[in-house]
Amino acid sequence: MHSVQKSSLRLAHLSLALSMLLTSIAVSIPNVALPLIARDFGSSVSEAQRVIVAYLFAVTFTIVVAGRLGDTLGRRKVLLIGILLYAVSALYCVFAPTLWLLVVARGLQGLGGSIVMSLTVASTAEISSTQRVGSSIGLLATMSAVGTAAGPSLGGIIVGATSWQCTFMLMALLGMLSFYLVYRYLPAPKRNKASPPLQLTILRRGGLSSNLVMNAIVSTVMMSTLIVGPFYLTDTLGLAPTTIGFIMSVGPLMSIISGIPSGRVVDRLGTKKVISIGLAVMGLGASALVILPPLIGMVGFIVATAILSPGYQLFQAANSTSAMTAADVDQRGMVSGLLSFSRNLGLMAGASLMGSIYAHSSMQITFLTAIVLTGIALGVAQKGKYEAKLT
Repeated sequence: MHSVQKSSLRLAHLSLALSMLLTSIAVSIPNVALPLIARDFGSSVSEAQRVIVAYLFAVTFTIVVAGRLGDTLGRRKVLLIGILLYAVSALYCVFAPTLWLLVVARGLQGLGGSIVMSLTVASTAEISSTQRVGSSIGLLATMSAVGTAAGPSLGGIIVGATSWQCTFMLMALLGMLSFYLVYRYLPAPKRNKASPPLQLTILRRGGLSSNLVMNAIVSTVMMSTLIVGPFYLTDTLGLAPTTIGFIMSVGPLMSIISGIPSGRVVDRLGTKKVISIGLAVMGLGASALVILPPLIGMVGFIVATAILSPGYQLFQAANSTSAMTAADVDQRGMVSGLLSFSRNLGLMAGASLMGSIYAHSSMQITFLTAIVLTGIALGVAQKGKYEAKLT
């Protein structure tokens, strides 16, 4: 009987991991299809980019509300609604007759994605034992990295062999599979007392404000590698696009490798210590990006990225575990939404701020700025009272 329950719990975790995969491939796969979308609808590339922007905008500005809905109405029920909305919207993208309707459908898919992203993390924390929350969240981080790393190449294969519409068909099929698995294996929640009204004092509970500030800063730093890296590798090192694609995949691949081990480290050492370790490793990686590429070129960039990414995974696993375990059970959906919101704000800040610094200076100045930002986050970590109450 115990082994049956353990097997069912493992399947529940796998169903949530697949749900997290949906949110990352929704961004990474369609990028490859943008030129063909622009061609088929007779639009410019900038107009076609709204297909990506609509999804990101919807996710960013609805994710806190999505998490709150899960706390109020029941996470399992709202998660299933979010997955269904994601899948149906993706299916409509396959048959959208105009670019405008495709963009609208992507916005609706982003709304579903915001529900999935926030409630997947909250549901994982809910069904995990207190000793394994870090490992479970590490699995989610790994699946997110898998989608980010594999999305562009998978999208390229699909578009090359069939059409851009098939990328959205894949998302629809994966969404329906995720719906079935969550419906079948995610346990129905126990009845809890009514979720209390939203109060801003939640930001002070367990040091959540520190978690959010660090999350935004770290996301800004990580986005700088994605924005600045391709320009540096092209303009300064003069590398071919295929080589650049390989080099830029090193970070996501290292995240895949280090995701689950990072969660286990959190379970063993506790959140406070691992947050600091992760930030210190990130600072080392940012320092390597300042020093190594000018000395040894492409190899230096690869080595520095290979240092930075595991540090990011350590931080993410520890920071998310800290925030989720310190939150009241009936507010974990909202806390998960706040974490995702701060992450997206950091990504947008990284794209604009760090890209602007690079455009007006150099890669060395850009990552010196990243070192300073990482130091600020480490200072917040040392000052904040964010140690999870259950670790």
